[in-house]
Amino acid sequence: MGEAMKEFLEVGEIVTVHGLRGEMKLYPWTDQPSTLNHVKTLYTGPDGSGPLHVRVHDHGRMALCKAEGVDTPEQARRYVGKVLYAARQDIPLAEGRVFLADLPGLRVLHDETGEELGIIVAADASPANDIYTIRLKDGRECLIPAVREFVREIDLAGGYIRLRPIGGMLSDED
Repeated sequence: MGEAMKEFLEVGEIVTVHGLRGEMKLYPWTDQPSTLNHVKTLYTGPDGSGPLHVRVHDHGRMALCKAEGVDTPEQARRYVGKVLYAARQDIPLAEGRVFLADLPGLRVLHDETGEELGIIVAADASPANDIYTIRLKDGRECLIPAVREFVREIDLAGGYIRLRPIGGMLSDED
């Protein structure tokens, strides 16, 4: 099984102040900024500390965040550079989707043979698709694009993903 599921998940970083009323621009670390539109509380600490009662709405690829009690650009500027967190239960997750935070620690199995290839050590969002870092059994690490062609199944309860590697994906071979 993967690592223990985190109760609070990183959702993005405050990158700048927006306007004169204390709004902040949040760079969301989710594939859909609108996911945060219904979240009412964000936190400045990974343990749920520093709660901010917020209104969030997507703004192109960014999100605008207005926190209660933050009413001026000067007050908002204190949050620039801070990572914000949301409680797992407050984030809607579509059927068949998973949180990237739940993937590290999962075993990586070959889709056809069932052979254990290694474990996921990191899962990161990127503009095109998510990227999984896999530590192979021999200690080498490789990056795998998280696309359906390669990642055939994710089973959080079973503690594994099934991977269909192509030539050169897991080694320097062509």
